[in-house]
Amino acid sequence: MLTRPVPPARLRISPQRQRKISTMTATSQPASPDSTFPSASETAGIGVDLSSEDQILVLDFGGQTAQLITRRVREENVFCQLVRHNLSTERIREINPKGIILSGGPDSVYGEGAPQPDPEIFDLGIPVLGICYGMQLACRSQGSHVKPGESREFGLAVCKAQGDNPLSASETSPASLASWMSHGDQV
Repeated sequence: MLTRPVPPARLRISPQRQRKISTMTATSQPASPDSTFPSASETAGIGVDLSSEDQILVLDFGGQTAQLITRRVREENVFCQLVRHNLSTERIREINPKGIILSGGPDSVYGEGAPQPDPEIFDLGIPVLGICYGMQLACRSQGSHVKPGESREFGLAVCKAQGDNPLSASETSPASLASWMSHGDQV
């Protein structure tokens, strides 16, 4: 039985946006604040140098919320890129992010073949925030022991800020927030 190859999906970009991107990539002149050129974050990955822009990298370990995390950071007007989990420390150094977020993932950090970041990312001198699997990776890299929990937890949990914490000190930070747990390991 012969099958026809399926053509790749085409990205739909309006003709106006195509002209903006073509013009932006064809010139080395920065756009003025009044121009209609796309910003550096809109042209990420198409030949624009982003090394001078403040940004956060999210290393993707396969969790369901990696794209949501990236979007939430962007909603705070911070440029953020979702990148593969095994991006080299050399490349991260070239990108020069202000911080790294390690996403969650379905694996256990101690499992055979579990995805791991370049271990040198923890020596770059920039903040690293681990979420779920990413937190376990960060803790394990610093000498903590990660082991299976007595039972798996899944469901709604309420997180409450305690003590003086710069992350929860702003007027817009809630005193508590709803979180969805899904884990079976513990540190």
